[in-house]
Amino acid sequence: AFPEGVVADPEKYFVEITEVPSNASQFVIQGLHPGLQYLFQVRAINRYGKGIWSESALPIKTPDGQAPSKILNLSAPNLYRSFITLQWDPAEENG
Repeated sequence: AFPEGVVADPEKYFVEITEVPSNASQFVIQGLHPGLQYLFQVRAINRYGKGIWSESALPIKTPDGQAPSKILNLSAPNLYRSFITLQWDPAEENG
């Protein structure tokens, strides 16, 4: 995941993810920002050291996002002295 406000420019910012299982052939990268382009490389690491980085993959751009939809039909079906339950219709998917 990238720190808040960081633009993932490959010339300026690099993140190494080390918690990938040794037998993995795929991995989900969390925390990417919508509408940005990313480059990924991989390398093997074992008890003898670190391997050579792969060639850069094709640039991959995340889909543009949008603001979540407006919450509709907000209600409070349960009111108690120490808590309240709020309920609403599911928001539209926002990418």
